[in-house]
Amino acid sequence: MKILIIEDEDYKQKDLSEALAEILPEGNIVIANTFRGARQVLANEKFDLCLLDMTLPTFSRQTWAGAPESSALAGRRLINFIEKTKVAKRVVVFTQYSTFSEYTEEMTYLDLIQIVARECPKVFAGSIQYLVGNLKWKNELAEIVKKIKDEDFTS
Repeated sequence: MKILIIEDEDYKQKDLSEALAEILPEGNIVIANTFRGARQVLANEKFDLCLLDMTLPTFSRQTWAGAPESSALAGRRLINFIEKTKVAKRVVVFTQYSTFSEYTEEMTYLDLIQIVARECPKVFAGSIQYLVGNLKWKNELAEIVKKIKDEDFTS
């Protein structure tokens, strides 16, 4: 299974990679850490699964003179792009935030998940809220991945 992790925080990239190595030892993992980096990867490769952070910087630290601009809803734009282009079969939203605001738009985690599920029904496979010090997210990830593998096997 080819997996794209779109996550800007190094410690979460590491946690996700390690968890996926346990769940899917045969998995091939690619990492993108910005909105623009994810779009570049998705323009050239297709994936079976994408783990997507909702809040991402738009540029990498190497291409921006100061702190990179962050977009609270960059993940929403990416999942809509994935839904339209079919560059990933399934997407799991992965975030540690409980509220999101960008410009004049503000919403809770649950509101955002409902919107994403409605906007992207073909690719949305679930959501996981990452909480530091709480390993519940690993079990949720394992359950979602098992469900995706079962769907692929039966279809």
